Amino acid sequence: MVYEGTNLKELEGTSEKTDYYDSSDEEDLRNTIGNIPISWYDDFNHVGYDKDGDPIQSAKKKDDMEEFLDRMDDPDYWRKVYDRQSGGFVTLSCEQVKQLNALNASKYPSVGYNPYQPFLDIFSSQTEIHPISNRPDSKRSFIPSLDEKRLVGKMVHAIKMGWVRPSRPKQIRKKVYDLWADDPSSAKTKSELARIRMHFPAPKVSLPGHAESYNPPAEYLCDEEELKKWKEMDPEDRRLDFVPKKYDCLRKVPAYDRFYNDRYQRCLDLYLAPRQRKMKLNVDHSELLPELPNLAEMRPFPTTQSFVAYA
Repeated sequence: MVYEGTNLKELEGTSEKTDYYDSSDEEDLRNTIGNIPISWYDDFNHVGYDKDGDPIQSAKKKDDMEEFLDRMDDPDYWRKVYDRQSGGFVTLSCEQVKQLNALNASKYPSVGYNPYQPFLDIFSSQTEIHPISNRPDSKRSFIPSLDEKRLVGKMVHAIKMGWVRPSRPKQIRKKVYDLWADDPSSAKTKSELARIRMHFPAPKVSLPGHAESYNPPAEYLCDEEELKKWKEMDPEDRRLDFVPKKYDCLRKVPAYDRFYNDRYQRCLDLYLAPRQRKMKLNVDHSELLPELPNLAEMRPFPTTQSFVAYA
């Protein structure tokens, strides 16, 4: 224990100097505000109060130029992390960097950790001659149980009467394995994880409408003039890729002659049309409109009709 007025030079080389500090974690703290959350002072221009009650000003943030110079001059800049508790930057060690990379790759933080440790089964690893518990069996264990006898008799009577049927043996189905599937236990790279995260499913085929019915309404049927106009149009300009037809019943509908063509066009759309994610822009409509000048600033300008000239 060190009292006030103790000279630290006298404690050099003694074990009492290590007891001068309460904790080794508090030696490097620049903000002596105690162990409290720094988030309490997010809305203030200081980070707390010292032991005298004076506010401790927050550290001045570096601008972009200073950050760029530190990034270029300091080779360990990429492993430095800002510590809000101490008010400075902490340099991560190689072991800490390896732990962070392992956590980022969804692995165990400790390097060399084996999750499948050898399991020693105490009871079944060695075959013993005598039981572990040398307690003798009770006399009841040598006598048939009357309750079990009564329950078995009820089940036998129910089977004889046909009330209970024995269960059929289950058919064992052979499991089919995908030989070319990826091993789920193997770690995935960043590119593979990004490919899984950025997967966009293909759009579904639109459902058929009234025009594709075998008995469509009269307004969907084409007359001779509309049919002639439909044939003269380019395939890209047509509203429908087929001509609606009407049949008396469903069994009279023939096979669809453009089935393979439609499947082929669908495959071309999925192969040639790339899918991408579009971010929705929250734009204020008032910002898109031009700002009109004030009419009072544009005066003088004519406001009444003075004469009319005819040529």
